[in-house]
Amino acid sequence: AAIGRGGGLPMPPTYAAARPEALEEIPEAEFPLVVKPADGSSGRAVRLVPTPDRLRELRTELAAEEMLIAQPYVPNSGVDLKVYCVDGELYATERVSPLSPDGNARGRRVPLSAEVAAIAAEVGAVYGLDLYGVDVLLGPDGPVVVDVNDFPSFTEVPDAAARVGRAILELARRGGGRSKAALVGALHGPVRGPEPVPARGRVTATVSGGR
Repeated sequence: AAIGRGGGLPMPPTYAAARPEALEEIPEAEFPLVVKPADGSSGRAVRLVPTPDRLRELRTELAAEEMLIAQPYVPNSGVDLKVYCVDGELYATERVSPLSPDGNARGRRVPLSAEVAAIAAEVGAVYGLDLYGVDVLLGPDGPVVVDVNDFPSFTEVPDAAARVGRAILELARRGGGRSKAALVGALHGPVRGPEPVPARGRVTATVSGGR
């Protein structure tokens, strides 16, 4: 997260701790917190912790995890947006937040705004990634990146195995990823906004129709 924030990405302060007691040093002003295992997936064991007292009550339960991640809660609609990038092509899905009672609901393909497409493309530029996933919340001040996965499941990406396989072969053929200037995110699916969108002046995310 420090790399992302340093690169200008809209990310909340993020704390990592090997022991739950270390999270108790987080200032009370940062609460409520979202606390989750660093190796979690599909929303496993994500908790909303409203107060420092509640964090202390969860100490034994949290101690079962090897590494913990905590972030200040970002107010949102209760829907998480996941953007997958496969060598410059962007695919957007949404699912109910794991903090919701229906948090295990299957995701679905959705339109991707030009603003979020530009942020997702910029994530690849900042972290030097070509195959990755980005978790985005639409907060009151705009989109917020809450997680970056350097090799996600690519759930809901059509023909994911074939697309990812081709991307890996192409990356190997090129001898590496795209340059920042060359990175282009092409949205597959319904579209909001067909015009190219500059991502903070360094990356262009082209939002286009599906194929």
